Amino acid sequence: SGSSGDRVIGMHENSGVILKSTPGFAKTEIFAKGLRNPYALAWGPNGHLFTIDNDVNQNPGEEINWIKEGAHYGHPFVVSGEKTKSTGFEPSIYAGTSWGHLVSFDYTEGTKLPARLKNSLYVIDIRARSINHVKLEFVDGRYKLKEQKLFAKIATAVDIAITKAGKFTLLSSFGRKLSCIRSNNHS
Repeated sequence: SGSSGDRVIGMHENSGVILKSTPGFAKTEIFAKGLRNPYALAWGPNGHLFTIDNDVNQNPGEEINWIKEGAHYGHPFVVSGEKTKSTGFEPSIYAGTSWGHLVSFDYTEGTKLPARLKNSLYVIDIRARSINHVKLEFVDGRYKLKEQKLFAKIATAVDIAITKAGKFTLLSSFGRKLSCIRSNNHS
């Protein structure tokens, strides 16, 4: 759930959090907090949960976080990309630019994809009209950005889903269309 303000402490205990629930929502609890506007959840490497966290326009942009139970991600005390001396907060893995707008992402092991495209996040930036190919590495108990490259230019993509076989399905906000990108399996 999103925070009630840009740089203020939320007025509700569930502001800027990821909730964990039992089936049927009989019980909910805070799984992680300190996010401004978390959305676009994806399961990534090793079954870990990741989210895009939206920030206000004048800040360095959205970020991708590895969501860990009990963790605090810094909102409203830390702005992604700023050099602060705050401790006790989880760092972001990837911070977008102030002109970008990350709207969706997915992870694939891509069993039928070329090796260079496997085990990656594919992140939609609607303002840049692009899908970015993001490789992570796990070092010293943390995910770090290993590589980021342009994967495709797509004018109006707002959501992405990727099958294990490597079929990319995109939802477009223009004309409400679904599109597919298939690998030609060249490495």
